[in-house]
Amino acid sequence: MKSTEIYALVSRILSDEADRQDHQRLQQWLEEAKENRAMYEGLRQIWQETSERSTFSNADRVYHQFLEKRDSRTEHRAFPAKKTQYWKKVSVAAIFILIGGLSYWWLETASVLTNQPIPPATIAEVVKENPAGQKSKIVLADGTIVWLNSESTLRYPASFSDTIRQIELIGEAYFQVAKDGQRPFVVASGGLQTTAVGTAFNVRHYAGDSVAIIYLAEGEVKIENMQRPGTFVFLVPGWGVSSVVGSTHLQKFADTATRWAGWKDGVLFFENADLQEVIETCERWYSVDVILTGTPPQDWKFTGKFKNENLENVLESMRYGRDFDYTIQDKQVELNFKKQRL
Repeated sequence: MKSTEIYALVSRILSDEADRQDHQRLQQWLEEAKENRAMYEGLRQIWQETSERSTFSNADRVYHQFLEKRDSRTEHRAFPAKKTQYWKKVSVAAIFILIGGLSYWWLETASVLTNQPIPPATIAEVVKENPAGQKSKIVLADGTIVWLNSESTLRYPASFSDTIRQIELIGEAYFQVAKDGQRPFVVASGGLQTTAVGTAFNVRHYAGDSVAIIYLAEGEVKIENMQRPGTFVFLVPGWGVSSVVGSTHLQKFADTATRWAGWKDGVLFFENADLQEVIETCERWYSVDVILTGTPPQDWKFTGKFKNENLENVLESMRYGRDFDYTIQDKQVELNFKKQRL
């Protein structure tokens, strides 16, 4: 496709004006080359940063914003004439990577023109990890507050760029995002990408989970499936999205905040949970290993809500009418299901 066709297509996608055929054309174009994906990401970032949505038509707005960014950065660099000629030769993909704010591209370009070696990347990464039984509260450099759940890992740069605040999550975390209209806050987890400016939401996808879940408590967020760029939904408070890892489908649902975000306030919540979910949650919450003996009923389900309760009280409530005994010894819990009556 020609550059003008690409601008027009991506503009329709980002403004939610595209039809099914547009999405198919975008997907085909993205799969043709890695450079196309880089170009799309650069255009998407320009779209997010642009506030004058009514000044130009969608396609023109992206193109003019590109020109403004290119010219302003060129003036600051004060390139001589032969460097200006270089701009005419550089690929479209590299231009939009530049627009996306990747400082590494600037270093590489300068090195080519001066025959100097490329300095190594110096971006520092912060990693926060919680073992089972431990939760933590983290305040990021931009003022965003993150509650990190047990057995969860959070990765983020020590300082955010001027264009985006990017986070990677394995496990579960609740984000209370500081407002910043110039730098979207993006969380990648379980094949989904959640974009916000200032809002509060919960993200859950532990290692080994087959489903990634995002629930919105305040504000508005955009959920995009990274398996299929351009496939996204917007959420309002009280709604969530679930997606089977590896699929391109986004399933919206309505639910209470207690179920998906109560954990940060010490609320352990089960709603019609099967035995596997109960065991995995208790192991993570109390940092124990659960061993089963006997044969539990196939239709075993449990509903309950506990606020800062110890494990023994939870098990006492859970076993009522469910025919099992339990023992707790150090970090090991044994659930002994009694033989079912005929």
